[in-house]
Amino acid sequence: LRKLYRQVTINLPLRGQIVLKFDESTTVQVVYDMLFHNYASTFQQPQHSYALFTSKTGQMLEASDMVWSYALEEGLDFKSRIQNLSVIANGVEEVVHVDYYSPLTEAMPIVFDMFEFPELDSTQYTLQQSGLSGVPVSVSKSLIDQGVTPPATLLLKVIDREVVGGVRDSVCASVSIWDEPTSVETVVIEANGDIQAATLNKLIEHLTSPSGHDLEFRSAFFMTYRSFTTPSILLSKLIDRYDVPVSQASVSKPVKLRVANCLKFWLENHFEDFSSSVLLEKLMTFVDQNLGQDTPLGKKFHKIIEKKRSRSLSRRKTSVFVTSESEVMASKRSKKNEGILDFPDEAIAETLTVIAFDIYAGIKGNELLGQAWSKEKTRHRCPNVMEMIDRFNAVSLWVAATILEPTKVKVRAKRFERLIRIADHLYKLNNFQTLMAFLGGFNNSCVARLKYTRMLVPRALIKKLEELEKVMNMESSFKIYRQHLKMANPPIIPYLGVYLSDLTFIEDGNQDEIKGLINFSKRKLLHMVISQLQRYQNDRPKFVDRLDLTTLLYDINAQDENALYELSLQREPRGCNKQDLQ
Repeated sequence: LRKLYRQVTINLPLRGQIVLKFDESTTVQVVYDMLFHNYASTFQQPQHSYALFTSKTGQMLEASDMVWSYALEEGLDFKSRIQNLSVIANGVEEVVHVDYYSPLTEAMPIVFDMFEFPELDSTQYTLQQSGLSGVPVSVSKSLIDQGVTPPATLLLKVIDREVVGGVRDSVCASVSIWDEPTSVETVVIEANGDIQAATLNKLIEHLTSPSGHDLEFRSAFFMTYRSFTTPSILLSKLIDRYDVPVSQASVSKPVKLRVANCLKFWLENHFEDFSSSVLLEKLMTFVDQNLGQDTPLGKKFHKIIEKKRSRSLSRRKTSVFVTSESEVMASKRSKKNEGILDFPDEAIAETLTVIAFDIYAGIKGNELLGQAWSKEKTRHRCPNVMEMIDRFNAVSLWVAATILEPTKVKVRAKRFERLIRIADHLYKLNNFQTLMAFLGGFNNSCVARLKYTRMLVPRALIKKLEELEKVMNMESSFKIYRQHLKMANPPIIPYLGVYLSDLTFIEDGNQDEIKGLINFSKRKLLHMVISQLQRYQNDRPKFVDRLDLTTLLYDINAQDENALYELSLQREPRGCNKQDLQ
């Protein structure tokens, strides 16, 4: 006699397919535990947002059910419950990420923010699914319960027009590019000939000028345009620019070529702006009708989309045998007992660097506009920036907690020594982001007060720590760090905090508009800083893949600062003497 197993193929985000075998006693929750533990580094959203779905029917598996109770032959998809939802209001389309299995209540403030509306109550607006005229969508129920499946498009209609003002409407109703005159009321030119401020029409006119290319302007424009318009409006404006009037026939060919090249640049470098299927369809309809599907330029557009949609990681297929809940939990306990500090210092530094780089490489230019990271209601606009900030804080607290964990002062000092060595490796790897997190942990008040622990750390290592602190000193706006960065060779992970400070300085010191015109000089300054931050995103470090260590370091967590300080007081009480310590 032998146990019977059923085999199932599961599609994982970013990783591809894995094949699992389960016995009849395995619950769906056990599968969740195993997937989260063994493949934690592949999940880019909180664990609670993921679920298992049958591949064909899309049925979500309930955690308490037995795996065998579902049709496993069709395979399973392990994916986020959070999917794209397009919302159209006043002719403008925006995309929000929502949990289709939960009520829309929590997502609506984000939707209002995207359209620059104040928060509205349910009596001031209506929602309905696009294409189903008159069928309302309730925010108190989940979209799935109302028959709305991803990707969906909802129409948002504000009942009281005076409540939301007319900001977006006035932009949409602006005159055609070809009809707007050039004057001091529409464009302001600097002494060097650059545009200081202008209307949206005049910016696009310069962007697609038949007289020459301004590549720096183009790069700055597409990186920062979301601070003064929307993807939908911009696409409409570029299409308007392409439709050259007969009276301007002499510039028709070069203008059309400039527009086509700008659209191609936009698609290649800011593909995330086309997360809305409606917007992407509008672009490709324009391309097919005006550039032609079979022309070299038309083919390039289709190749760009195909390339962007393809998976960046090769699909790998592996086999894992899971027989029962007890085996899964035993596996988890074994992994947990294998501590991070059981690995060599250099391996820990390298793995921390890979994890940090993957977050850093995901930061998009538009996430850094408008200080979105600094305001609770706008943080949804910069998920990768927030992840990098959260990771920084987690690593910093982990460093402090790792030092405080041992009860004996000599062991604490050894921990301190090891972490300084790891920090030095981080410096040599040009991982300035994680290096700064380590220094933050060392200088946390709960560690800084441990004078007897520090006294046992060899003087040579204390000197090394002081050298690292000198490099990352914020004096003179991080002058020494900036000099080191200029001399460093990729791969590099720059310290995010420097750029956020620079961007805050620019945002606070420059108005968005000058005499009612878009202040493009400000956008050029923002573009310069953001470009510096993104400079190293394509140079990924190449180290040995250590899945076990990656899982451990990806999931690091520690007590909050208050709890760590209380622990610090237990380790070295106030007024204690050296002989009082273990």
